Amino acid sequence: AIGCNIFFMRVIPNISNYTVIKYQQDFPGNGDPYANTESVNRRGYYGINSIPRMEIDGQWDGNAASLTIPIFNTYQQEPAFMEIGIQSATVLGTNVTVAATIKPLITYAGNNFKYHVVVVENTTYNNASTNGETQFENVMMNMHPTEVGTTITSLVQNNVINVTPTIPMANTNVEQYTDLTVVVFVQDNVTKKILQSEWLPITNIS
Repeated sequence: AIGCNIFFMRVIPNISNYTVIKYQQDFPGNGDPYANTESVNRRGYYGINSIPRMEIDGQWDGNAASLTIPIFNTYQQEPAFMEIGIQSATVLGTNVTVAATIKPLITYAGNNFKYHVVVVENTTYNNASTNGETQFENVMMNMHPTEVGTTITSLVQNNVINVTPTIPMANTNVEQYTDLTVVVFVQDNVTKKILQSEWLPITNIS
């Protein structure tokens, strides 16, 4: 799946087969009420100084409003030599528990890889401010353990990496625990290229 990191954007074109994480920001002015340390630090990771901004697979960097279907297709058609499977994502109280696997289909050179586990809220309303927008989609609520991610020392063909975090959500901006999705993606921390991504809506809630 193609991975899109979006910094403060309303909508995306009518496309499919992607994952999206939207990082609300602390500017212009007072910024978005749901901006947090993780979202601001992700902006710094990409060296972004203007919004709306979009990163596709950590490679296409442009004004999010200029995204077109042909641009999207260019990245969608690039093969990904990795499988990510999210077997389960559940909410128990204020914790999200994830069971996922990462399976490289080739051996990748180097040891500069990270995997990220992110909880996003599908639609939020309480962060509406003064610019006329009343709802926001795919809003990042928590990156586990932080926005830095978890180091992968090696990506060896067919060697499965198990990803099983429990993510505390009590101190986040979650509006509805029934409206969450988990995103897992693997990124080259040198080139910033996203190698693969996957997401799963949380339907098991107790």
